[in-house]
Amino acid sequence: MSINLILVRHAQAEQTTGVQDFDRELTAEGQRDARHIGRWMTAQFQHLDTIISSNAKRAMNTAEIITEEFRQNHVIKPSEEVYEASVRTLLETVNAVDPKFQNILLVGHNPSISYLAEYLTGSPLNGMAPGSAAVISFENLKWSEVSEKSGTLVTYQMPANL
Repeated sequence: MSINLILVRHAQAEQTTGVQDFDRELTAEGQRDARHIGRWMTAQFQHLDTIISSNAKRAMNTAEIITEEFRQNHVIKPSEEVYEASVRTLLETVNAVDPKFQNILLVGHNPSISYLAEYLTGSPLNGMAPGSAAVISFENLKWSEVSEKSGTLVTYQMPANL
């Protein structure tokens, strides 16, 4: 049996002055990109078992828009640890996922979200674009066993405008 980790870099955010990085909102383009990636994900996966997102506004907004496309009641788990996380912290977050879950979505930030994808697959992504998704599959593993190069990069989906 395989388990799937969907890593999403939050969609494009405002570049405003006077606003804390944590509080930056998505741009109109970012909202469109998040909706696009959400539609794409619904075509790939019938359901998501859990959604973990950085608690930064732009990441939470991205996760909310994606989950709207699934038209199911998903609870997004905001994570303070995912904001400005290291690869080690992101890996610990993945390793702590309930073993009964098959498909999980993790919404985070660069550079760590890209580094995690590369670490888990050994595939160079050269930095995930805002609003993009990397789907990684793990065969015959539990979430607690996910580690370096244990996954396969199934697909990398760019936002609609790139």
